[in-house]
Amino acid sequence: MSAITMSATAPAGVFTKQLTITRYSCGKRKVQLSTNILALMGFKKGSKVVEQNLGDGLGYVVKLSEKLPLLSKVKRIYSRTYKSGRKNNPFELTFETSSKAILNSIPEATDKVHVSISYGEFRVVPIVNQLAERLMQVLTSKKPLSCFSACTAGIDCHAAASEGFKIDHVLEYRPRNASDKNADFSESGILSAISNVEVGNVFNEDITHVSIDMLKKYYAEKPSSLFTISLECSEFSRLKSASEREASFQSGNSSLSMVYDGLRIIDGLKFPVVLMEQVPGFKDSDLYKLWDLRLRQMGYKTKTAVLDAREYGGVSSRARLFHFSTLLPTKFEFPKPTPRTTTTVWDQLVAKYIREPVTKIIRNKPVTMYGQLRDVTDTSSVKKGIETGRIRTISESSLHAPSLTRSQRKQTKDAIYIEYQGRYLMPSLELEAEIMGVPEEFDLNMNSINLASAILGQAVDWPLYKSIISQVKKHLLQFIYGKGEAMVW
Repeated sequence: MSAITMSATAPAGVFTKQLTITRYSCGKRKVQLSTNILALMGFKKGSKVVEQNLGDGLGYVVKLSEKLPLLSKVKRIYSRTYKSGRKNNPFELTFETSSKAILNSIPEATDKVHVSISYGEFRVVPIVNQLAERLMQVLTSKKPLSCFSACTAGIDCHAAASEGFKIDHVLEYRPRNASDKNADFSESGILSAISNVEVGNVFNEDITHVSIDMLKKYYAEKPSSLFTISLECSEFSRLKSASEREASFQSGNSSLSMVYDGLRIIDGLKFPVVLMEQVPGFKDSDLYKLWDLRLRQMGYKTKTAVLDAREYGGVSSRARLFHFSTLLPTKFEFPKPTPRTTTTVWDQLVAKYIREPVTKIIRNKPVTMYGQLRDVTDTSSVKKGIETGRIRTISESSLHAPSLTRSQRKQTKDAIYIEYQGRYLMPSLELEAEIMGVPEEFDLNMNSINLASAILGQAVDWPLYKSIISQVKKHLLQFIYGKGEAMVW
């Protein structure tokens, strides 16, 4: 057989790899570099090299000994041979490091190292074991119940705070809508949040553009055990038509890419625990698969559930998807459902808001008020809803309320009304808050009624969310105090 000549051009700069550290039962460790590239970067079979410890946690460097002629402890590069004659490794050379004096530069908890090869030398540095680092942060934190909340107007934060969580960071920015005209409502969600919970750091920045490096800086100063995020849901909601979704996609205004932005924050900060909220339709999308897969690839264990607020102390038919991810080796279960109430929403909430009708002049127009509820029977949206049969109402016999939407105050086809004595009444803001289970102390006065209603319409159901956070709290405390069961998935 004639000889085969092979050639390749060495990288002009650097060549990098990641290697897994080999561990033995006796406790010894070894880093083995086997690559075709060494032969192209000045190393040959039998080349003499020296190893130098760069310091605790800094790794080590291996150089050709001709660069350091005064050092006596030299090792050699050797080659690997394969009986099968593997042609995909034509130049492979190997170098092993097992010296404890050298490997002391790599922290014991490190599983992987990063190798950068330049001409005549290669540098081996530890890759921080972020899982171990995050677990240690939870174990040693003086306040292990801490939260970083993204895409929030404070209702989820308030529920978390009620379970003892400290809100370290809030990332929230309301993008401008076409209906806003020249008004700037970018701080509306932030104002709602800081009116109701104490927050350490507030990032009033668009999640699409926020700097991960900046978030890392502040997170390093105040690491949080829990990251919560409510992804924009309109692209997965039945309330938005296919044509509307396509139009928002073509215009570049679609919120689909928020999945990517949420993942890049998680990937950058590596929270111990993550809780994401979305509409149920999200589960049928490829983006849900991407979300779950990427988190599992990051090392998280994941669980998903679609929960109905009526089965967790709520009065609204609001159903939401919750995706839970954790790095902690303790068990997590979503809360168990409870029996739905048999008391009407009317008796629980509505009746106290209704009084005898009184007509008032508001903005030079006569308006009939039934206590705090405005009569809107004669508006075109109500008439159209009645004609099409799509009107959504709460009557005296209703055992639950329909789910609120953020466009409630605009009286769109998805708005809900109180049906009373043949009339249709618009719920007051206070009643909307009660429908969502939001406690009376939650202050909505920082924003206009329309904005406050929109906040309620896209919020989590407070009792349901609190019950989930209670389970998250149990999950964290079981890990910290060692009383939990082993994780079962």
